[in-house]
Amino acid sequence: MILSQTLHCIAQSLLIPVIVFLYIFFLWSLVELGSFSVESVRRKRMSADRLITYFRNISDFNDLEKFIEESELPKRGKEILSQIFQNKDLSADSIYVLKKKLIEDEEIRATKVLEKTDIIARLGPLVGLMGTLIPLGPGLTAMANGDMKLLAESISVAFDNTVVGMGAAGISYVISRIRRRWYEEYLSTLDEIANLFIEVIVDEKENEQLVTP
Repeated sequence: MILSQTLHCIAQSLLIPVIVFLYIFFLWSLVELGSFSVESVRRKRMSADRLITYFRNISDFNDLEKFIEESELPKRGKEILSQIFQNKDLSADSIYVLKKKLIEDEEIRATKVLEKTDIIARLGPLVGLMGTLIPLGPGLTAMANGDMKLLAESISVAFDNTVVGMGAAGISYVISRIRRRWYEEYLSTLDEIANLFIEVIVDEKENEQLVTP
């Protein structure tokens, strides 16, 4: 009996933290939805095929800096290309190592962005379920005592928690799925352009060596 009462007290004490977490999850999912909307507008201006075609039409080594400035790549993508260009005096192997490290750092950054909505998508239903079950205990007790008002209040709280948890999880799940596809395409495009970038740099260095007596 004592163990049951202890478990009951523990379960009921979790109701307020659960509701607080549901508020945080839902508000954060709305913040991410706003950020996602802005990101989607900016992304429409970036076409991978157009970027690569534009780059392949570059005929002059000096146009590399111009490409960085005028390309539709995100700011961080331009910074990666700029760092590669600034280290053009390194050996070809060193430049490829640098490129790999920069791309990996960008992958880690993308993973961190996705982690926020991934956590809500996974924990939202779980926390919502806890928020559903916890109020049902007092509700069932109220039903046994004939207190229909308390029963109705408990069921209302349980359903509200479920809806909020599932809503936050649903929003976050959709955002995570779409963003993951976006980031995979972006990183693939960035990696291909970086390789083309390095090829141009290496070719230019080889031409300089041929010209130099």
